[in-house]
Amino acid sequence: MSLTGNSNCQGMINVPFQIDYCNPNNLSASFSVLGPNAANANLSLNLTAINGSTIDYTLSGLMPLGSHSITISTEDTNCGLTTIESFDITVVAPQSTPPTFECKKLVKFIEDNNPPSVTFNSNEILCVTEGSYCDPNAPTLISSFSGDLTDDVRVYNCGDVNDDSIGTDIQVTIFIWNIEDSNNDGVLDTLFREPCFSIQTIIDQNDACN
Repeated sequence: MSLTGNSNCQGMINVPFQIDYCNPNNLSASFSVLGPNAANANLSLNLTAINGSTIDYTLSGLMPLGSHSITISTEDTNCGLTTIESFDITVVAPQSTPPTFECKKLVKFIEDNNPPSVTFNSNEILCVTEGSYCDPNAPTLISSFSGDLTDDVRVYNCGDVNDDSIGTDIQVTIFIWNIEDSNNDGVLDTLFREPCFSIQTIIDQNDACN
């Protein structure tokens, strides 16, 4: 199931289902949610009707952005009846207003590691300026330093900087990727959007390279 979220990065669900039972007084039902920001899910499980040998329930409420697995467990201890049902829900950001971004310029300092170095993460450089970003666990944009999505870290050492405290400017290319359900099949897709170029500055402030 795929839903489109709102400006608060949530989607509303309303899922009816039935459960067989022996005695409704002995039947208990619960649910669990797994996925990004699952703790922010605000759901309730309500009994809506009793029809012969079945009970009708409705799971409703708000789900955060991202793909989640919901498991509903019911048990009639008197009859020894246990039922477990699972389904997936994907909440995607509204597509009417794609997020806009800029590539930030960072200034970082060589750290006295062994050997001295400094680390840049591509998602530190990518800055979403408008649109629904929400949080890093359910982004609408991600970035990398190349066409490889896992290539998101760059480590620079003393050989990359000048021997002074003014700083060395290094140009980097950031590949921007949209995260969206592009064909409405309930699965989030990662689609290349465009590159951006930015200058990062490295300073050996404490002479770690000497």
